Amino acid sequence: MKLIHEDAKKGLAKVKIEGPTDLWYLFRIIKAGDRLAMTTTRAVKFGNVEERKPVFIRLEVERTEFREHPTQLRATGKILEGRPEEFVQVGRYHSFDIKEGDVLAIEKEWQRYEKELLREAIEESRKALASILLCDEKKVVIVRVEPFGYREVGEITLPSSKRLEEKERQTLKAKAYDKLLGEKLGQIVIVAGPGFEKESLAEFLKSNGYKVKLADVGYAEMPAVKELVDKSIVEAAIGEARLEREAKLVNEALKHIYKNDGFAVYGKADVEKAVESGAVKSLLVLDKLLLDDKTRELLKKAEAKGAKINVISHENEWGKLLEGFTGLVAKLHYSLK
Repeated sequence: MKLIHEDAKKGLAKVKIEGPTDLWYLFRIIKAGDRLAMTTTRAVKFGNVEERKPVFIRLEVERTEFREHPTQLRATGKILEGRPEEFVQVGRYHSFDIKEGDVLAIEKEWQRYEKELLREAIEESRKALASILLCDEKKVVIVRVEPFGYREVGEITLPSSKRLEEKERQTLKAKAYDKLLGEKLGQIVIVAGPGFEKESLAEFLKSNGYKVKLADVGYAEMPAVKELVDKSIVEAAIGEARLEREAKLVNEALKHIYKNDGFAVYGKADVEKAVESGAVKSLLVLDKLLLDDKTRELLKKAEAKGAKINVISHENEWGKLLEGFTGLVAKLHYSLK
């Protein structure tokens, strides 16, 4: 995401959306009551014919919708102003289908964690896209590492028949490897798997200008990604990615819950009590809960008392783990036991 203009006094941030990850961040930032403005299109009738005309619209958000596959963000609300006036009716409803390449103005009362999410989105856009290739003698599974998690984006079959002559097998394998160059792997690639096939793949990628990190895992399947994250291999390869920060935050908080030492609480009632007492050091909240107004009010109160808010994606393993503890966990300055 690119920040084009900012006016802290007005609570205004104008940004350009540069990829699907930006839409994930915006869905966590934008809430009901925020004002959005952008150039879009609107259906206009000329007699019996309907045409879509370019218009500028500013609206007040009432609801947002986010779809993951393909990544889409829609914000719907009443029009506050627009131009040209003959195509825009103030007070009517309109939906922004926000996509890559759009320039969006956001005007709101920013909470601290929302500002941090915005800064993080801007910072993430400057990082190289990373990929994980899970490789064995039969296939290469392509996994994209993103700030909000990881996802499988493809698979390439390698020639493995024992009936093939070695020269023929190597020729076919080279053609299979060449298909990877058509993927958006980024400049940093983690090649992981059992056996020696990963070393051959790593050499191929290096010869084509990629920065490669080799790692051993027991099998070339999606669950192996969690093993790479737990071993901090992803972190070592691409730095402090959001994915690994979330893993650390969740694991550290749940460690206190499992130990029952009183330095962490979960569930809305217990977290509210901890917030009221000023005991909360940091608060972990599942991103899906941000759609609830009462949850946002709780976060606002926690921030006012000095707590740091960490938004955890529901899409990765640690978000699912947090969801098992109601999606809301507070780490405390001191034990409440």
